[in-house]
Amino acid sequence: VLRFVYTANGKLNSDNISQVISLLVKLGLNNLKDICKSYLVDCCNIENAVFHYSIALNNKMFEVAQILFNIIADNFLAVSNTTQFLYLSCERLLPFIKCTHLNVKTEMDVFMAVVNWINFDQANRLSSAKKLMADVHFEVWLFVFVNLKLIISNIYNI
Repeated sequence: VLRFVYTANGKLNSDNISQVISLLVKLGLNNLKDICKSYLVDCCNIENAVFHYSIALNNKMFEVAQILFNIIADNFLAVSNTTQFLYLSCERLLPFIKCTHLNVKTEMDVFMAVVNWINFDQANRLSSAKKLMADVHFEVWLFVFVNLKLIISNIYNI
């Protein structure tokens, strides 16, 4: 960490990026902070996207957080199946559930991501279920269900 601060040549990685950024913020070394911002975006992948997003938010790097938010939204199905996703707080998960441009096949994918998140720590998260489920678009399911029922009733003359 100190090598990076003094030389800007130390190697950034997932093990030290959070500490490096925290130190740079405390020391006000904004020019080196830009290198870290680039690292968070350029080295983002499915497995570490939530971690990088959290680091950006924790350090008030809002423009980087927005880029990472979009990466997560674009890859929501894959990211929602990572361990890091399960460790999101309700406050950090909610914007994704509210997002209108999540890349999912159906709203059932969002529903299942919320259910898996709740089940990961059910004792502490069950109280968040109502808040999260309020933003799952069940009206889409209702429309599909009603149309399916009409199709079945027409086929079977019910």
